[in-house]
Amino acid sequence: MTDHDHARDPTFEGMRARHLGRHRDACPYPFNSEARARWLEGFDGRVRGDAPDMPRDRGD
Repeated sequence: MTDHDHARDPTFEGMRARHLGRHRDACPYPFNSEARARWLEGFDGRVRGDAPDMPRDRGD
């Protein structure tokens, strides 16, 4: 993927927005759009439907 491709990838755009200190509500894509969902995945660093990390068993 080239730099030009990254510029058009909503996931990469969301990741970059977070890196630059922008707010989550800065997403430029319309509500309920696939592009918005991908932008938010990039911003949050989590894939949709991915379960939250579970605490590790400390072996107590």
